[in-house]
Amino acid sequence: SANTKTATSQTLAALAKNSGMFILLVITAFTLLAASFLLLIRGISLIILIIVSPLAFLGYGFKPLSEIFNKWLDRLKCDVLFAPLFFFLLYLTFGLFDSIYGGGTTSAGEYNNFASQIVMFLMLNGLMLGSIMIAQKVGCQMGGKAFAYVKNNSVGTFSKLGITAKTPQ
Repeated sequence: SANTKTATSQTLAALAKNSGMFILLVITAFTLLAASFLLLIRGISLIILIIVSPLAFLGYGFKPLSEIFNKWLDRLKCDVLFAPLFFFLLYLTFGLFDSIYGGGTTSAGEYNNFASQIVMFLMLNGLMLGSIMIAQKVGCQMGGKAFAYVKNNSVGTFSKLGITAKTPQ
């Protein structure tokens, strides 16, 4: 009776682990495929932004073209931080996965029941899908905040040195 209960528990844990691994691999493949398309789109976008950057420079200097500069800058801020942020979050997710299931670094009984297997796979799946969504949303926000910080602090620094420039209104 005790051996049967232990064997059933181990069978359920193995089933949960193998089923969870399959689902995790499918979600990982989907995430990497979606990220590859997003990285391709952002790569092409950055190339186009580099090509039209002289127009953006003119837009910064001439008031009638300032709308072009603002659109160019908004797109640049969103596209430039997506890849580093996505790969950082993906690195954290794979690091967590490796620390839980890889290389024999954990003891065999640590995650050996059905409930803990389900929780671990739900957490890893959420992190995998969340890495692409967070990189998209936070990339634009971080780009805008970083640009505002540099703009606000560099104007003060340069004005202290006696270097001033008139910014377009």
